[in-house]
Amino acid sequence: MPNYVRHVVTYHEPKFSPTQILAQLRHEHPGDGFLFDLTNPHPDHSDHLIYLGLHPLHRIIYQDGVITTDGHQHTEKLQPYLERLLAQYHFETTNQPLPFSGGLVGYLAYDYSRELVPQVPVTANPLGFAEAAFLVFTEVIGFNPQTHEVTLIQNLPAGEPETLADLRQELDRLQAAGPTSPKLHLTQPLQPRFDQATYTELIDQVVDHIYRGDIFQLILANPLQGQVRGDLLALYQELAGHYHCYLSCGDLQMATASPETLLRKTGNHLATFPLAGTRRRGRDAETDKQMAHELLTDPKEHAEHNMLVDLGRNDLGAVSQFNSVRVNEHMQLHKYQQVMHLASTVESEIAPEKSALDALQAVFPAGTLSGAPKSSALKIIAQLEQQRRGLYGGTFGYLDFNGDCDFAIGIRLAQQKGPQLLVQSGAGIVADSIGSHEYQECFNKTRVIRKALARATQQEVLSDDFTD
Repeated sequence: MPNYVRHVVTYHEPKFSPTQILAQLRHEHPGDGFLFDLTNPHPDHSDHLIYLGLHPLHRIIYQDGVITTDGHQHTEKLQPYLERLLAQYHFETTNQPLPFSGGLVGYLAYDYSRELVPQVPVTANPLGFAEAAFLVFTEVIGFNPQTHEVTLIQNLPAGEPETLADLRQELDRLQAAGPTSPKLHLTQPLQPRFDQATYTELIDQVVDHIYRGDIFQLILANPLQGQVRGDLLALYQELAGHYHCYLSCGDLQMATASPETLLRKTGNHLATFPLAGTRRRGRDAETDKQMAHELLTDPKEHAEHNMLVDLGRNDLGAVSQFNSVRVNEHMQLHKYQQVMHLASTVESEIAPEKSALDALQAVFPAGTLSGAPKSSALKIIAQLEQQRRGLYGGTFGYLDFNGDCDFAIGIRLAQQKGPQLLVQSGAGIVADSIGSHEYQECFNKTRVIRKALARATQQEVLSDDFTD
């Protein structure tokens, strides 16, 4: 196993535009890459960083128990394969120029949950979603938009010459090519998979499971599906959020502005941040205040939120040091552009023998996108939805070569497979759920993406026979 050396260059560039650079590169020859804009949710935004990946060393696709790496296939479980890969490039935390300084960028689709709970029924996969995909980046570009500092990192075998000067020259060339506007056109408008009557019938089945004691709560999805031509980077440019991400990997593109962290590992510290309980933002300050009061005093929302906080505690407890799990923030109101949520923070210290992948699988999929108890909810979701979700309800982020990770929940996103476009959301169903309210909540949760899609395409995005 070769010994790897890290090479770093930093410089000041006020005109640096990661989005323009990636847009120009994709205009020249589309391929795998990512943009990951991580904005600190607190007001000072002091650690706002944008990561750019242009030239992955490898592409890893995991589907139906088969790993495909750069076109070569073999049958193996995903976790041991990724653990070996990360060990090959391992760096100590003392040599860490940026929180992400090289590693794997990608996702676990919601459907990876069958790997962890094999009793979940097999569902249809009309779009050919993989259970997981990762790109290996030994070369990382980081940009701080507050200080305009650019950081170039290369992780190379000892003795291999670094080419950071060439990388900077390429970035300068792509930047100088002038504004490039990715094009996106909706060729078939979005249409909900389930109409209100059908969705209400499914809710009735969920409620029946609750009264029988099978589950306490479940998230039932109702995806919007349409068709597009072009590049989801155009949609990314219209979004903003805590986890603002664009990913192109094989024949899948994703654009998201997720507000919710699934797992963050920094050294030995683990954290997960349940968001549960939703209201639309008010039209003005007074109605916004009323909506916030309604959310903060709603016993249904409180019960659902506390259930999911307990689930987060149990999930982290499986990979944490004894007695280290704690709730440091409980049921705080967090406001976003179109909706507001109740938020909590659950933290712990990881057990010495556990890895970031162990912790990620322990909390996956998020209880806020599946239900409680989680294993029962996963089975019932498969029976009712009968179709793979892909990235919705899954997780995306990075696994650093130093053992850290940062993963968000796959919400507030659009995913494109070939010409097919999915914009998904779901409602949390409990015993006293009202079908029409939950149906509307699904569309409230897609509003950010739908409005951004309308701006990116300059088109009406919903079918004529459906009004929001």
